[in-house]
Amino acid sequence: MELIVVMALIAILAAIAIAQYRNFQLRAKTSEAKTNLGALRRCELSYAAERDTLLTAAYYPGKAGPSKQVWNQASSGNFDKLGFDPAGKVYYDYGIAQGDHTSDPASATPSNDEIPNTNGVIDITIIARGDLDGNAQYAYYCTCEERRSIIGPKGDRF
Repeated sequence: MELIVVMALIAILAAIAIAQYRNFQLRAKTSEAKTNLGALRRCELSYAAERDTLLTAAYYPGKAGPSKQVWNQASSGNFDKLGFDPAGKVYYDYGIAQGDHTSDPASATPSNDEIPNTNGVIDITIIARGDLDGNAQYAYYCTCEERRSIIGPKGDRF
């Protein structure tokens, strides 16, 4: 009887530990999006300072899911013009859409365009979308050229 109680306690602790470990892994993977959004924002600001225009970019690599994707700089569209090249593979798709989509990044349709830079106005939204848990629903993180904060899927700011 004591052995059964011990086995039941171990099973309960293991179930809790596995769930916590999975949550920890998902939180760790979101750091990629936050880091790359900051880098993309800096690339956009540098590009705008040199040319007085901003670039939008269609989602790339385009297969966001629970496994990493290869980032091929040569076929990354306007990301190549911005000088953005993440090290290694990525979990998220990245896109840059014209206009302010920070309240609803899922509504954005990023494309490859060049637009004028209007200081003091949100001209672009930089978006990371991913499906880290494989449930076929994207989680979005976004920022813009006018604000430093990154907005998470629940409206939380980083």
